[in-house]
Amino acid sequence: MFGLFAGFMGNLEFLRNGRTMLKDSLIAQQVSDLMIEFGGRLNESIIAVQEQCSPEEFKAYRLAVAKIMAEMLLEVMNPLYAQHPSIKPPELE
Repeated sequence: MFGLFAGFMGNLEFLRNGRTMLKDSLIAQQVSDLMIEFGGRLNESIIAVQEQCSPEEFKAYRLAVAKIMAEMLLEVMNPLYAQHPSIKPPELE
């Protein structure tokens, strides 16, 4: 799992430079599914931190995760769905 994520993150700079987002719709769907999965896992981690850590730790962690999720949405998911609107999940409409 981490190997796939590391490989994907290695390509993030390529995606940020305004070059064509993933052309292959099957790969685009796989990336979309992974981004949604990662977002869910990050949400789960926020809940765990809230339940087990101090309010200060929770606030700091939530802010850090919010930055990650914003980056995923703005730099990966939105451009992906712009190129492949048919794979955009209805809950993101």
